[in-house]
Amino acid sequence: MLLSLIPAWIGVLCVLTASCRYFARISRSAALNRVFHNLHIPAGIVLVLTGLLHGLMAGNFAGTSFADVHIGTVFFSFNWGTACFLAAILTGITYVLRKVLKKKWMVVHRFSTILLLCLLLIHILDVGIQLPSRILNTGNTASYDQETTDADTSKSPSFSGAQLKDGVYEGSAQGYEGTITVSVTVENGVVAKIDILKNNDTPEYFEHARLITDQIIGQQSLDVDAISGATFSSAGIKNAVANALESAVTDGKLDHSETDLPSNPHRGHGDGKGKNRWGHKNNPNFF
Repeated sequence: MLLSLIPAWIGVLCVLTASCRYFARISRSAALNRVFHNLHIPAGIVLVLTGLLHGLMAGNFAGTSFADVHIGTVFFSFNWGTACFLAAILTGITYVLRKVLKKKWMVVHRFSTILLLCLLLIHILDVGIQLPSRILNTGNTASYDQETTDADTSKSPSFSGAQLKDGVYEGSAQGYEGTITVSVTVENGVVAKIDILKNNDTPEYFEHARLITDQIIGQQSLDVDAISGATFSSAGIKNAVANALESAVTDGKLDHSETDLPSNPHRGHGDGKGKNRWGHKNNPNFF
């Protein structure tokens, strides 16, 4: 969702801009030092604001209407993105308290900045590089010249190796705790929209798994990796999309290896009562 992706990228740029303050200082360039000195504090403020907006909107997938937006479903659970935001807050606090910390404040400030950079890198590696689906779809969406009568129809767009007929299709598959039902919209031969109509999975994990719909649309393929931390739910979404598109195929075959999910994910784990040996509720979704 753009309300999540755009602040995320602005936040990354702010982190890099603020971090350059240190390199500008040691470069001994008066011009660079002056530029990044002036940008340092504004970049930090924008980072906190965009990080908060990104965190609150994270978990909503592309195409979500404002009426269906979920606020803070991922932000208020432990994840690397939330850890990044807390590190940014800590970095800002060290600056505000610089007079109290006195000579120690710069050491603490730099340490928190390095911590923020490390957590940001881990967060990006965890969720992958996310781009708006419209940008990712640029190379997949075909444009046709109405005046060209000898167009090669064999070059029509394909989805995961198959030609699709335009329309709206519904499909279902087993998720983590029950059936997942999706609605898939095909326009101009490509998958343009995926809506989740029904699911019974744990909300905090399922909202994270929704991100796989952006990958499916962006890559126009079912051959995408499951979302880390929501493996069963994201696999269930892929299977449901494949099930929906079976009736849309006009030529070729969907390139998709269905992931078999257990009918009872808790079976065979821990003490048989839904808890592991540490007494916590089992969550096969998270590995």
